[in-house]
Amino acid sequence: MVSGMGESLSAVAAFVPAGLYLVGLGTVFLRRRPVVISGGVDAAVLAIALAGLVTVGPLFVWGPSLATQAWQQGGLIAVYLAAVAIAILFSRPRLVIYNVTIEQVRPLVAEVLASLEPHPRWAGEAAILPNRGLQMHLERSSGMRAVSLVAMGRRPPLEAWGEVRRRLSPAVCSLSVQPDLLFGGALLCAGVALIAGAFVASLF
Repeated sequence: MVSGMGESLSAVAAFVPAGLYLVGLGTVFLRRRPVVISGGVDAAVLAIALAGLVTVGPLFVWGPSLATQAWQQGGLIAVYLAAVAIAILFSRPRLVIYNVTIEQVRPLVAEVLASLEPHPRWAGEAAILPNRGLQMHLERSSGMRAVSLVAMGRRPPLEAWGEVRRRLSPAVCSLSVQPDLLFGGALLCAGVALIAGAFVASLF
């Protein structure tokens, strides 16, 4: 009985966070406004969503006896969180803009940069603010309607980058876009199915 209950809880803990993440992401793509989030927060949310699969999931697959070892779960969680924290710490500053195309967001980025410095330099999708020592480039996401604005260089000035973020976020969020019904609906359905499947599995 205890073993079965442990397996049920493991299934819920492994798949429900991932399902909630898919539901949230699907809802974002069904909106008529883009959503702007910092790269660190975006990575942290994804890491939390996958935490159950990374920690509880393998133990659940390997066997109930392993799933009952709390110290093993704690060790996996600690290693996982440490790896995520290190990855975020050493990643380049970025803004992730969901539910928008690079063609829609580029004019807004150009407008914001021009407000910070009269003549920013553009080369393709890369921009330089020489007086502020800031370089960045727009990066389209493969597989979904999302764009990242990524700071370049070894040590991007955090003050200048923070000013770009503060000015760009409200400008992007005021943009009106068409909802991505197909992709957003698919993510939403997949998330709901994952959550429902986890709870149904917990009943048996």
